[in-house]
Amino acid sequence: MRAVEQGVDQQDAPLRGQPLQGLPGGAGLLEHVGDHRGHGRRLRLEGGPKGTVKCLLPRVFGAAYRRLHRSGGPATPTELEHDMTANPVEFVFTRDGNRLVGDLYLPAGDPVGVVVTTGPLTSVKEQAAGVYAAALARRGFAALAFDHTGFGASEGTPRQLEDPLGKAADIEAAVTALLADSRFAGRTVVALGVCAGGGYMARAVADDPRIRAFAGVAGVYPDGTASPADPAVVERGRRARERRLKDGVVETIPAVATDNGDVAMPLTEAFEYYGTARGAVPNYTNAFAVESFEHTAGFDAYRAAARLTVPFLLVHSEHALVPPWARAFYAAVTAEKSELWLDSAGQIDFYDDPRLIDPAADAAAALFTTVVAETARG
Repeated sequence: MRAVEQGVDQQDAPLRGQPLQGLPGGAGLLEHVGDHRGHGRRLRLEGGPKGTVKCLLPRVFGAAYRRLHRSGGPATPTELEHDMTANPVEFVFTRDGNRLVGDLYLPAGDPVGVVVTTGPLTSVKEQAAGVYAAALARRGFAALAFDHTGFGASEGTPRQLEDPLGKAADIEAAVTALLADSRFAGRTVVALGVCAGGGYMARAVADDPRIRAFAGVAGVYPDGTASPADPAVVERGRRARERRLKDGVVETIPAVATDNGDVAMPLTEAFEYYGTARGAVPNYTNAFAVESFEHTAGFDAYRAAARLTVPFLLVHSEHALVPPWARAFYAAVTAEKSELWLDSAGQIDFYDDPRLIDPAADAAAALFTTVVAETARG
């Protein structure tokens, strides 16, 4: 699937090069600017309401972040209800001795295939990953959303440690457990990642040939070479790790806050989700281990693009986080690929707006069904 491209105005261009205040350990620079008032790529298949954006780029990945000002509201509980009505069953597996807890969403009949999902920064299984797992179960797949090591109901210390490669290892362990389950004997395993989970899943899929297709939804795909880590940010993480090893105290900052201050996600719409009843489920903890900066600041998802050997679907929006990273990642993929650009208000509405979730899930299910059929034919 390919979006119909229309003109993109560059009315924000005068902002290019201004320092961004509030990034840990120093300022960043404004990059990847453009007009986000509904003029970007327009799509044959459009999603939610349009919005405007004023720029920031992502703190956690060492570049600029975006603060989006929504013109439309989030989905209401009634609108989203159909995304979580499937009743999951508990699915437990282990990695490195830690018990990891998941929600396994099952279709009404025999599953077409098996999907492993992973979600945004600091998220848990009842949030975006679970929404997409439920959506794919309604489309005939068994789909797993789980709490990563150190998050939610899963074991592991330090708590709230955002470790991209550790999360990729969790995904590998999930695939092993799913394939060992007699209910899924001989089934094809595919994968879906949302937001930061798109980058994490890219690394997992590139390294695990058992995963036969991959969809990234509003994914964040940092290029560690083009956007190198801020040494001060890495040093802050290192000091926090050494302090924990010395006295056992895990230093944390909030994941989100009303003032977008010293937080992991200085994004107003992120607070509107994680900081309110809209997304702050009981299993969620609004915290980010500071030593995570050692892992996230220099994380590189971009290099995984050229190593993908399975079909890839990119779902993104000009109003989501860092569209240039998404386009660069997509361009670097040499395997079979397709893309779907939707018209979102921002990033977070991909987590709970059916007008985005449904077309994204439809596209992913179409790809996965094709891959399953091709795999069966050998």
